[in-house]
Amino acid sequence: MLANDPLVREHFPQYLPSEDELSATAQLVAEMPSNEMQLKEFVAIHADVKATLRRFCWQAKQDGLTGAACAQEAVKLLNLCLERRAKLGLNSILTTPSFPPEYWASFIDVVPQTYHGLGPRGQPIVLIRTGGIDPAAFNKLQSTGQEHAVADAWSFARLLWPILKQLLHPVTQRKVEIVDASRTREKLLEHLDANSIPFQLGGPNHGIHMGRLLHD
Repeated sequence: MLANDPLVREHFPQYLPSEDELSATAQLVAEMPSNEMQLKEFVAIHADVKATLRRFCWQAKQDGLTGAACAQEAVKLLNLCLERRAKLGLNSILTTPSFPPEYWASFIDVVPQTYHGLGPRGQPIVLIRTGGIDPAAFNKLQSTGQEHAVADAWSFARLLWPILKQLLHPVTQRKVEIVDASRTREKLLEHLDANSIPFQLGGPNHGIHMGRLLHD
């Protein structure tokens, strides 16, 4: 979680909220039972309310707020999050199919995206093999025609990543590392158990397609 992230502790400790700020935020949320229920049921990461509130406080502190002002801004951000989730129907998206069965079948067939369990720290392991996407099939899958496949992972590494990383927070940038294919397994073993390595990358884990997890 954020509080234990070594990159955060080394480079951005000033944005971690104090226990008093977290407590004040929790008290404000408790005054809104409906929002508190939604926080616990739909927003809390791994059912950890405190860790989730810490992220809202983190954003408030990035805006230069501390103490009571930090707590108040964090609650405003939480309320905005809840409003957007309700508007987009995110609270029921996993229980109410968003697309007909034939669309899910096409998605599973076209997009090579698999789930391989959890890492040692509880982080989800998801493999998206962009190089295995058929651009024509992917574009056909998208009714809006506004999304395009990245058909070449090496093009992403050399051309797109230097541009995209400028849009990301420095903490997020440091969590992305592009390595030579010959070092893939070595690098993965720094973060995953050997049994969690996807078989496409030389491991034993065949994973579960993300489309099946969402649809089933």
